[in-house]
Parts: sequence; C-alpha cells; structure tokens
Amino acid sequence: MWTDPLGVGPPPAWSGTKGNSHKRQTKWTNMLYQDRQGARGAGQCQEEQEMDQGPPGEPSLGTIMAAIQDLKGLLEPTLDAVTMDVTLLKADLKKVAEKVTNAETDIAHLQSTSKRLGDQVQFLTAEHERIVARFEDQEGRAWRNNFRVVGVPEGVKGPSVELFLETLITDSFQLKRLSMFFTVERAHRAPPSAAGGPSKDNHQENIQLSVQKYHPSGR
Repeated sequence: MWTDPLGVGPPPAWSGTKGNSHKRQTKWTNMLYQDRQGARGAGQCQEEQEMDQGPPGEPSLGTIMAAIQDLKGLLEPTLDAVTMDVTLLKADLKKVAEKVTNAETDIAHLQSTSKRLGDQVQFLTAEHERIVARFEDQEGRAWRNNFRVVGVPEGVKGPSVELFLETLITDSFQLKRLSMFFTVERAHRAPPSAAGGPSKDNHQENIQLSVQKYHPSGR
C-alpha cells in the first residue's frame, strides 16, 4: 500500500510512451530526494535550535560559548603578563642561586682562613708566653748579677775599680757562698741609697757592679 509521508504524491503511472514515462519517473525521484534532504536539514536545524536554547531557566549553549570566548579574550593579556613575570622571576632566582653559591664558597674560604689564623694565634701566644718567661728569667738573673758596694772611702779604689772590687769581694765574702770563677764586668758610681746609705758629706761613695760567671757555690 502506498504511503506519502513527505506529501509529494504518488509516483507517476507507467503510461504513455516509454521515454516519457522514464522522464516522469526521474523527475519524481529527484523531487523525492530533495524533499527528503530538506526535511533532514529542517530537523537538524530544529535540533540545533533546541540545543542552543537549553533547558528552561538555564543559559543556552550559544550564550555559554560566547561567554567563554569573552573570558578567553580578557585572560589572554593577563596570561601574557604572568608568563613574562614568571620568566623574570626565573632569571632573578638564577642570579640569587649564583650569589648563594659564591657566598658559600667565600664562607668556606673564610672558615679555612680563620682556622689557620687561629692556629697561628695559638702558636704566637705560646711563643709570647715562652719569651716573657725567658725575659723574666734573664731580668732576674741580671738583677742577681748586680752588686752594690756601699760606703767605699774615697781615694781607695786605685787606678782600676774592677780589680779593687774583685779583691774587696774576695776578702769580704771569703768565697764562702760565691764561686771563685767570677770577674767584674763593669762598675760605676751609684747615687746615695734612699735606705740610709752614706751621703757625700761622709766622703764615702756607693759603687754598683755587675759580675760575670756568677752563680751560688755548689751549682
């Protein structure tokens, strides 16, 4: 049974000549194809329109896509600026990393130098203490090698003060506490003693002398 869903009418009857019937059949077939394509396009447009409209109370798909495009246009300059800032930040971080590396190298060098200087200071401190102790010992020995003869009458020293003092010390101390091997290195007049020594009015003088090879007997 023939149905006409597209409303194009029934196909033409096979009447008349053979050529005319074929032409009418071809024309009808073309009309049927065009009507079907038109109906299909109309349905597709209707579906797209329904999709574009969206559910009731909600924005359509076209509105959403337009908003996305607008937002993309607004964000592009911001993204470019952010990209530039990130690039500059990477360059700054690279410089900071290089400075930190140089600082670590300098700190390691300073630590090595500080340790070396600390060792030198320790050595110099010990050397200073040794020199001070030696100086104090030499100073004590120098004081022990000095004698002061108090109350020597004027005019009794003779031409050689050193020879006079050697004879005086030998006779006075009788070599009980002093070694026999000593010589007077130098001798000179000393000022009057503040502890009650002779003054110039008594015609006496003080003589201070330094001896060599002095050490207590038995050493």
